[in-house]
Amino acid sequence: MENINLNNSNEINGQEIQAQQQDNAFVRQAQIFDDIFEQDEVVQPEGLLVLPNGNLLTLESQPSAPTRGNEISTDDKLVGSVDLPASIRPLNTVFDPKFKRLLGLNPSGNKLIEAKLGADGKLNSDTLTKIDAKPFGIKNARGITVAPDGTLYVLDGAAKQILVIEPDTDGNFNVATTSQIDLPSDINNARGIAFDSSTDNLQVLSPNQRTLYELNQNGQLVATRDLSELSLQDPQAMVFAQSGDSTDPEEQMSLYVTDGQLGVVELSFVEPPSPQTATFRKSTESLTLVQTIKSSQFSPPSPDPSGITYVSSTDSFVISDGEIEEDIGLPFQGVNVWDITGSGGVVGTGDTTGFSDEPTGISFDPSFGSNGRFFISDDTGTFRGIYTINPGNDGLPGGGDDSLLKFSATNSFGRDSEGVAFADLGSQKVLFIADGHDNEIYKTTIDGKLISSFDTFGFGLTDPEGIEFDPKSGNLFLVSNPDTLFEVSTDGILVNAYDISAANAVKPAGVAVGPSSNDPNSKSAYITDRGVDNDVNPTENDGKIYEFSLGGGSSQPPGSSTTYVSSSTDGTVNGISFKDEDILAFDTTAKAWSLYFDGSDVGLNGSGADVDAFHLNSDGNILLSFNQTVTLPDVGSVDENDIVRFVPTSTGSNTAGTYKLYFDGSDVNLTGSSEDIDAIAFAPDGRLVISTVGDVIVPGATSSGGARKAEDLLAFKATSLGASTSGTWETYFDGSDVGLSGTAENVTGARIDNTGEIYLTTQGAFAVPGVSGDSADIFTFDPSSIGSDTSGSFSSFFDGSANGFGGENIDGIHLV
Repeated sequence: MENINLNNSNEINGQEIQAQQQDNAFVRQAQIFDDIFEQDEVVQPEGLLVLPNGNLLTLESQPSAPTRGNEISTDDKLVGSVDLPASIRPLNTVFDPKFKRLLGLNPSGNKLIEAKLGADGKLNSDTLTKIDAKPFGIKNARGITVAPDGTLYVLDGAAKQILVIEPDTDGNFNVATTSQIDLPSDINNARGIAFDSSTDNLQVLSPNQRTLYELNQNGQLVATRDLSELSLQDPQAMVFAQSGDSTDPEEQMSLYVTDGQLGVVELSFVEPPSPQTATFRKSTESLTLVQTIKSSQFSPPSPDPSGITYVSSTDSFVISDGEIEEDIGLPFQGVNVWDITGSGGVVGTGDTTGFSDEPTGISFDPSFGSNGRFFISDDTGTFRGIYTINPGNDGLPGGGDDSLLKFSATNSFGRDSEGVAFADLGSQKVLFIADGHDNEIYKTTIDGKLISSFDTFGFGLTDPEGIEFDPKSGNLFLVSNPDTLFEVSTDGILVNAYDISAANAVKPAGVAVGPSSNDPNSKSAYITDRGVDNDVNPTENDGKIYEFSLGGGSSQPPGSSTTYVSSSTDGTVNGISFKDEDILAFDTTAKAWSLYFDGSDVGLNGSGADVDAFHLNSDGNILLSFNQTVTLPDVGSVDENDIVRFVPTSTGSNTAGTYKLYFDGSDVNLTGSSEDIDAIAFAPDGRLVISTVGDVIVPGATSSGGARKAEDLLAFKATSLGASTSGTWETYFDGSDVGLSGTAENVTGARIDNTGEIYLTTQGAFAVPGVSGDSADIFTFDPSSIGSDTSGSFSSFFDGSANGFGGENIDGIHLV
């Protein structure tokens, strides 16, 4: 035998080869196949191989009995089974794709057993042959793998070597050539080996060290991967196969590992982008942890709280536990739904085992009937879909008088239903379903018809579990990562990524948005944490719920009847002095004015820049555009065609915070002074809507004369925002269709509510059908159609003169 021993650098044919080692290379746990191994007739696997059809074959270890092979798909479904001889050790089996055969060593390593595929493409035990393996010198085989050319690699634990066995061109091992690769000295007690055809490298696992070692075919250490944070308990055999995420490229491979405690674990070496480096370049902002509720101390406790939803009619939260009823015999069974107050007091309980043992996600529709309705996602291996529950007299799912409907996600989309979120989009009521398997969010009708979907991997979220629709912002909140709460549009555009590391969460599983426990005018995100999974520790009881403040209270937009305006000039209202870079708030109930944003506090004094467009986000952030180029802290030079996002730490007469670039107009054809953005709004479907001071020409939003005018509104559907802005334009509102024309009637401010009604202000005096006014007034347009053929009716809304603001030129508006 030829002995190869290259640990750091060696010389082959007179050439020195240097190892290219990467310490702590990336690895993540993509999924766990455990559902089928919870069935009594399926034993936890030891061996693992990949079949030509892409399915996995797990092999059970049953001494003195036939070795059972269970064929499973990469979405965790049992496809079929086959019996193989008891004379092979499952750990030491592999499928050889070149010669279409199973190869397995007997426990002593003296015999190599071969079984070929039959005409039906399945392993045929009638073709078994035994090959004398004694010449190979195997002492203690602890895993085997095969390369695409048919070369067999045997991990020998006793010799701390990898035996390389090359059959002849016909696959005959009786005339094989052999060599050896010494393992690097720092690999101890290795068990499990896999050949990665995408790199031609070998992966060797050390369970004791909880480390995966990558070696090239010369035996050099290429990379190490730390497995200590993964769920692996008793790893055995390994094999590379196509990624289990059906949305991944066909060539993307994952490493599948059998585990004597868990089943099969899929590992991926593809690192998702962090929120800071994701396609959309969003920075992570820290949220304030308000309180921690220990669901482990409920009576009875919830050790693994999964779903959570806010019920406005009772001002309470309903929690579901998707793990507590998963296995018979676990403690605390009998209750898996809790109704709690915002401070964690238990109001009532329920039990969904009549229809679901694994209620992983829960959402509530308050508009349906007298009691509303719940949607519960089910993660059992036999269903994996959505239940619709019309609750009975107790108002909770799981009562005997509930009525029930359901649809299966696996019939048409999705493979791992986790969280579910109900959303009333005005024109349509829909569900958003988080699929942890494929890192996908599916938008469906209430009865389960697929509308659209988007992937979460691109902005750094893997295995999405919790999902919530926020009707105020029109965005979705997503959780799964221990340190991050993601806010995205309903089209999957990353809006923000919030740092929630203050909670030290283990496994966030659900999220709901509701009133803050310490300020009903503010809103908070309530996030469930399953903690340690009961698959690992059946008696664990460590569930928690974290409340994080999302703002919107007294330091943010105060209440539901406030009008915000900016002016093109300096002035005074009710004794309050303001500049053209400021934003004022008018409480329409108290008829009181206040300074909301003081631009001079945050770098706008002396710059000559006028805030000529703004929008207040529901999270308290402010979108701003200016009438000229301005240099801002943290951002640098910003043009009048751009939009920045101001993240306040305080507002009012002591405004403070930071700027971030939100929209780069030059990336999407906005250049020049006539294309200065002078109005910012958002359509009900989440699209950014703007107006400009003059004519504007952008692809997709032109008129018969070519340019759009200053009395028009344009909608921008973003595919990315920030420093690399991209997307498409459409005409949203054609002012000339409904009587707006001339310089005085140029739109200078806009706001669109959830019903689609448009609030407008103009550069000077305006006169449209039924309404007239001046630049200090705000009027509304109720559309019957929008776009290039706009129609509808106008109404008055805000009279500046009647409220002390007469003579001003309002150039930015927002209403709460």
